[in-house]
Amino acid sequence: MRTPPSFDTWTVIFLFAAIQGLVLAFLLYLKGPREKRSQKTYLLILMLLFCMMIMEYVLWWTGYLIHYPHVMNVTGPFPYFFGPLLFFYFRKIFRSKGMQWSMDWPHFIPALCFIASHIPLYLQSELTKINYISGTVPRPVGLPWPWLNIIQLMTYTVVCYYEYRSDAENTLEVKRWFRLLLYLFSAFIVAVLSYYSLVRMPWFDAGWDYMISASMMCFIYGLSLYGYFHEKVFNGFDLTEQQVTKPKYQNSSLKTDQGQIILDQLNHIMKEEKLYVDDEINLDKLASRLKVSRHQLSQALNERAQLNFFEYIHSLRIEEAKQLLKNTSKKEFNIIEIAYKVGYANKVTFNNTFKKHTGMTPSEYRSAPSEGVANILPLHGQKKIS
Repeated sequence: MRTPPSFDTWTVIFLFAAIQGLVLAFLLYLKGPREKRSQKTYLLILMLLFCMMIMEYVLWWTGYLIHYPHVMNVTGPFPYFFGPLLFFYFRKIFRSKGMQWSMDWPHFIPALCFIASHIPLYLQSELTKINYISGTVPRPVGLPWPWLNIIQLMTYTVVCYYEYRSDAENTLEVKRWFRLLLYLFSAFIVAVLSYYSLVRMPWFDAGWDYMISASMMCFIYGLSLYGYFHEKVFNGFDLTEQQVTKPKYQNSSLKTDQGQIILDQLNHIMKEEKLYVDDEINLDKLASRLKVSRHQLSQALNERAQLNFFEYIHSLRIEEAKQLLKNTSKKEFNIIEIAYKVGYANKVTFNNTFKKHTGMTPSEYRSAPSEGVANILPLHGQKKIS
């Protein structure tokens, strides 16, 4: 903290980034159809909290916080909201399920505990807070809140990755967006971890105090720039939507029967090698395996099988799962083991996809009489792959 209060280059940059982030969050919220705004609310709240934290840090670094003592530590609970907000954003996007306080309130227990433990500090007089800010009076020592927060942030990052990574494989654009958010969030965690690990070292440089705000600034600009160049993200683009509209290949490079030949070759290697059980399978890998272009393979699937790539893969996986469910017992393979065997990375995605294709959960399908499920068609009656 500077005495007398003053700005330097870095604090000006951070203040500008925070103000710009507030404006961007407002504009991005208004962008796109009104009915899709709930999808991005959690992410934009996260941006707002980052901006407000940077502003309080700027007041501290410049020394102006001493003129606004009641602002001290107002943003302290914010980091405990970051993990839940990211989790709820992905859940809303991939599972169409927003936050429900009656069920989801445990996510906010750390934040509520932080606020409750700091109420005595918030209620202190202006003079006492000025003494804390100036260092005249040492602050009371409590729980190691920063370290508890780091553990919480890391836990949510890992949970988000393993819970939603298979959902993010739907398209390359979705995959990149999902990874970008986790990379930026992880960079913030690394900055916080590094700061609190180094701050007690005798050779700690005061300039490193800026690293946490720098990581938040990167998150704000990374998010905004990606949204600027990929409008679907902030126009309410449903990240789980599939390409149900079949493209018209006006400039087709396929000859009359070539599409059927490609489809036959694809069906053959799928039957022999079961490539669909690879949870990282994608259109590029299959096209390379068949020695055709991505465009040609996509065209063959759309025109000859009336399916897009994801429908095709899901159809094969669900057919394999149906066979396993009917021909094995719970003792041989439980539901999650079958999900892994047919190429799904988690049980939730498998259950959702299976029910979408069959109208039943895997457990219901396994327990149903054989004659009751014999005529169930994949993909709501679309053409079965053979």
